[in-house]
Amino acid sequence: PQPPPPTVGRFSAEPDERLGGTVSPPAAHADDGGDVLPRFRYLGCLHGRYIIYENSEGLVLMNPTAARERIIFERLLESHRRPLASQRLLQPIMIEPDARDWGTVQALLPHFRQSGFSVSLFGRRTLRVEAAPALLALDDVEGFIEDLIAWFARGEGKLRRSRNPFEPFATQLAHHYALQEDLSTWLQQPMPLLVDLLRCDIPYCTPSGKPTLVPISLSELNRKFQSR
Repeated sequence: PQPPPPTVGRFSAEPDERLGGTVSPPAAHADDGGDVLPRFRYLGCLHGRYIIYENSEGLVLMNPTAARERIIFERLLESHRRPLASQRLLQPIMIEPDARDWGTVQALLPHFRQSGFSVSLFGRRTLRVEAAPALLALDDVEGFIEDLIAWFARGEGKLRRSRNPFEPFATQLAHHYALQEDLSTWLQQPMPLLVDLLRCDIPYCTPSGKPTLVPISLSELNRKFQSR
């Protein structure tokens, strides 16, 4: 008999070609720093919350939560031309949304699928979830999906008013995930995070406009210290 496939958390590490892509543990590290790394030097972490870099112009502070939000958002938007890999759950999850939210659920189903979730209808009012995006390291897939459904149920018109309905979905998914993500890995590996961020089309803010990077120039520091 064949040994069972290795597992990562609630996920199977066995590739699932049916879902698309080669499955690996959730990760999103840059594999090549290109010309970014020579221009920045990591200095340290501030209060376990912000990352400090140095470049030729001065200091640069990063909010890693905001950075991850931007990175995930842009990778989701790329899914229309580069489908996201999925990761099979060890066991399918059954979710029974509130009956009042069923219209929202039906509107969101194609967006969940485009994001890398394998979600299907099971019976009249039940969702069967077999896989989650490999891009996201989700400990509670059920709670994550339920929270997104509840958020859009409170303001479903945002999907209808948008010319690209997937964009507000991707915005909220990236925001919701980044807020709950364990940042310890990124605080220990700050250069891959910076590389991933600077590869984004719009690296300097989240989709809602909050800054990801705050530069502090040498000239500004000189003014504050009254130095020449």
